[in-house]
Amino acid sequence: MGMGHWMQGVCLIGLALLPGTAGSRAQERPKLNLMPWPANLQTSSGSLRIDSSFSVLLTGHTEARLDRAVQRFLRQLSRQTAIPFSAKTSNRPTLTVHTDHASKEVQELAEEESYALSVTADGAKIEAPTPLGAMHGLQTFLQLVEVSPDGFAAPAVAIQDKPRFPWRRRRRCRSGVTRAGSCNRKRRGHGI
Repeated sequence: MGMGHWMQGVCLIGLALLPGTAGSRAQERPKLNLMPWPANLQTSSGSLRIDSSFSVLLTGHTEARLDRAVQRFLRQLSRQTAIPFSAKTSNRPTLTVHTDHASKEVQELAEEESYALSVTADGAKIEAPTPLGAMHGLQTFLQLVEVSPDGFAAPAVAIQDKPRFPWRRRRRCRSGVTRAGSCNRKRRGHGI
C-alpha cells in the first residue's frame, strides 16, 4: 500500500511540473499565425511598428499586376489595423519589394514563386525572382502584423519560402481537366 501512495505522489509532481515546462517553451519561440508555414523561418528580437507613415516601394521589375497587388495589400493592411495608408511612396519606405524579372504571361506548372522576407525594427524587404513570389511575400507580411503594446507591429523575422508542391496554384475541374486558374468548360445538365 505504501508503494502505491509513493507512485501517486511521483505522478502528481510530474503533472505539476509539466505545465511550467510547456510555458517556458512558449516564451522561447513566439507564436506566429502563418498559413502555409514557410520553408525556412528565423525569428529575432524586436519588431517593425506599423503606423500611418507605413509605405511600400517597388524596385526592379514592375508591372500593373504587381501595382494592383500592392494596392490590395495596403487596403487589407488598413482594414486589419484601422489605420489609413497613403498610396504615395515616401523617401524612406517601410517595406521595399524587389522583383528580378517578369513572370510568364500564362502561369506554368514549374514557375518560380519563391520569395525572401526580412523584417527588422528599421524596415522590411521582400525579394522575389517574379511578381508571383512578391505577391506571396505580401500575403505573408499581412499575416505577421499583430497587435502590440505600442499599436500594431510585425515581429522581426527572416523568411525564405517557396511552394512545397509544384501544383500549389493548380486545381482539377469536375470534368477531369487540370488547368491553372479557373476551369473553362461547358456545364451540362447543371442548369447554369
